[in-house]
Amino acid sequence: GEDFKVLCPGIRPKWSLKDDQKRIATPSEAIKRGADYIVLGRAVTKAQNKIEAMEKIYKEIEEELCLQH
Repeated sequence: GEDFKVLCPGIRPKWSLKDDQKRIATPSEAIKRGADYIVLGRAVTKAQNKIEAMEKIYKEIEEELCLQH
């Protein structure tokens, strides 16, 4: 239904390491495939500069959203 939301775990930005994840998607891939929410973990928590990491992720998402319009 219209109230259904899609949550996508295993998100790794283009610039981050895969770590132990076998199936991953970038933020832009997840948005493109219909994710309403994405789960970010180590790409942010292990970043030396967490604010910079989030800004890069926001930019990647923003670029994908602009392509959709």
